[in-house]
Amino acid sequence: MEKEELYSKTVVELRVLGREIGVQSPTTMLKKELINSIWQICCGAVEPHRSNMGRPPVPSQKAVAVLTKADVDKIELVLLSAVEEAVQILRDKFSD
Repeated sequence: MEKEELYSKTVVELRVLGREIGVQSPTTMLKKELINSIWQICCGAVEPHRSNMGRPPVPSQKAVAVLTKADVDKIELVLLSAVEEAVQILRDKFSD
């Protein structure tokens, strides 16, 4: 996830994301502080906060994925190779 994507989200969306990835007290932060906290956790600069008090947080209904550019590139390569393989199989099948 790019930092610009975080700026395009609403404060509510950022709070949900922050809660899920381990930002401590995301509801008390301003948008800019929340974005910086999320970014630091995603980059590995800060460890996620894990509280041992109370019930564990319930994941939101929306699945939130945090992917790096490298992750997206790997997925793209796998998909491209699968498509190329499928095209080759179809060519072999219909060229007879």
